[in-house]
Parts: sequence; C-alpha cells; structure tokens
Amino acid sequence: MSNKYLVFLFIGLTIYSFTCHKDSLHQTDLPECIQNMINDLNVNSKLLSISTQTVSGEVFYRLNTGALAYDGCDYVINAQCDTVCTLCGFQMPQECWNKYEEKQWKLIWQK
Repeated sequence: MSNKYLVFLFIGLTIYSFTCHKDSLHQTDLPECIQNMINDLNVNSKLLSISTQTVSGEVFYRLNTGALAYDGCDYVINAQCDTVCTLCGFQMPQECWNKYEEKQWKLIWQK
C-alpha cells in the first residue's frame, strides 16, 4: 500500500467514526418509548434533538422538531411518552410551560 492510500484510509475512517456516533450524546437509561423514537426512521426524520429536565422528581423530555420557526410545535413528554405540554410558534406558551426552566434542558440526543 502506498502512503497516499493510507492517508486517505485514515481520513475516511476518522470521518466515519465521527458521523457514526453523532446521533448519540447521552443515551443511557432512556425509556423504551424514547429509544424507539430515536430508532424509528419515520419519527427520527422529524426530530432535531431531544433534551431532558427533571421537575419535582419526574423526568421530562423535550422533542425539538424545528417546527417552532414555522408556527409548529415542540412537545414535552414524560417517561411513558405521554404529551404533557406543547410549545407552539407564534402563540403564547401554555400554562404548563411555566414549570420548566429554559436553561435547565440537558441535551441527550441530536442529529
């Protein structure tokens, strides 16, 4: 093998290793329904990121679809994947949104 081939191989493997893991930040101990969302390509194609926040001992997940910019909604779900709150663009936030601290959302997954 020539040195040029080895350099290209090394660069290719490096790029592959970074792109291969970009969809997993902190995916430990995720509820099964959240993990299924990440694994389901139909759902995954609509998600940009998932963040988490614990309020009064309960864990919540914010699903960022990027739709807020187009008068769409982001969703907050619980560990059973029940929608507990929505935040929609061009609308006043719902009352339920007041219990979350914007700066406390911890990013656990993104594309």
